[in-house]
Amino acid sequence: MATAKKPRIFISHSAKEPFAEEVQKALVAALEPERAGLPAPDPPSKYRVLLDRTELKPGDGWRKAINLWLGGCDAAVVLLSKAALKSYYVVYETSILSYRAEAEESFRLIPVFLEDVDDAALRKSMLSPQQLAEYQAVRKDTVEEIVQEVEARLAAVALAVAPTPVEVRAKSLASLLPDDLDAAAQCLKLDVDPWVPVKDVRQQVALGLLGVGMLMAVDPLLHVKDRLKGKVEVLQSILDVVASGWVDYHAVDRIPKLARRVAGDAFGTNAAEQDTARMYITCARTTRGDAESGWHVAFPDVTVGEDAADTIVAKVRKALASELRVAESSVSKKLAAYRATGQPVIVVLPNKEGWIDGTIMNALRAEPDFGGLTYFLLMGDTVKAAGEPLVELLTPLLGTGDEPAFLAEYVTFKLAMD
Repeated sequence: MATAKKPRIFISHSAKEPFAEEVQKALVAALEPERAGLPAPDPPSKYRVLLDRTELKPGDGWRKAINLWLGGCDAAVVLLSKAALKSYYVVYETSILSYRAEAEESFRLIPVFLEDVDDAALRKSMLSPQQLAEYQAVRKDTVEEIVQEVEARLAAVALAVAPTPVEVRAKSLASLLPDDLDAAAQCLKLDVDPWVPVKDVRQQVALGLLGVGMLMAVDPLLHVKDRLKGKVEVLQSILDVVASGWVDYHAVDRIPKLARRVAGDAFGTNAAEQDTARMYITCARTTRGDAESGWHVAFPDVTVGEDAADTIVAKVRKALASELRVAESSVSKKLAAYRATGQPVIVVLPNKEGWIDGTIMNALRAEPDFGGLTYFLLMGDTVKAAGEPLVELLTPLLGTGDEPAFLAEYVTFKLAMD
């Protein structure tokens, strides 16, 4: 018999301060006693608590596990201690959580001010852009008071109503997976019970693949590859969805909106490599429920600093003909057909040297055959100098080391899957 999904509560905190750790443990004990090692209550607890007790390090595995929880929880509690205001992890987590709180009516974000942290300290910290002070915060002195107030806030709202971003992505991935996945499921060690309350092996495997690093996904994916029997394009789509799990949901939120316009919009970020661009676009389309079709991405072979505007136009046309599988003379007609159906076509341009300027972008936008194209500029370290007047920046930008960590693991991942 199917059971109702329990609301999933994510707790963001820094374990470097004793009081924050005490509050976190008390919240877990109150919301889901069995997760704290206490006897299961009768009736059963109302919530599932998402909390990583291991030491996390930057990299693909860390980002995938955290993104699963951040994109899959129904509510979140952020414990604002002094250590949390300086924590890379808490900054990353609250960036996505505050974005979800603004974008999703059913999502709830509950900041908790601890000890000497106040609005002034929050405004001066790395968490200032998230504007957590604008949410109705918990401001109590004792652990007991904090727990009671958080419980009251959670009980006062209807949680677990709309599908979360993770559930949408998992559904997109599950639609690509073959049947008979028992062997793949056995390879995954992720606890997916909080996500799939009914027996659905494809959805469970999809969630498992989204929650582990690429290298841990290799063994189950080899079972998937064996079941696909030569369906190369489908397998590549699956690999891309799995590999894109490290991308920040917030950073790609604008891509679907921009990609479906017809005004030659351009966006960019501080990435430098094509594989990173592919992961951004894959994350964007699957978070909106598009698994395999309806998006086209072209990578023109432009020469940094050497190609003039007319040469770049010609190379973009050639790349589009290859991606759309038509003759160059038919690119305009094909783009018009996609434009009529709202199917995005994105052209990725390298710009880490800052050589693409307004003149080049104007030449691309003025080309009558290119109506409806969207441009994705890989701007590297030049993003701050060349960003906003030229393109719309995808924020938050990548952190130091994020792209190299992904690319290194991605190379190993692709070799293991060959």
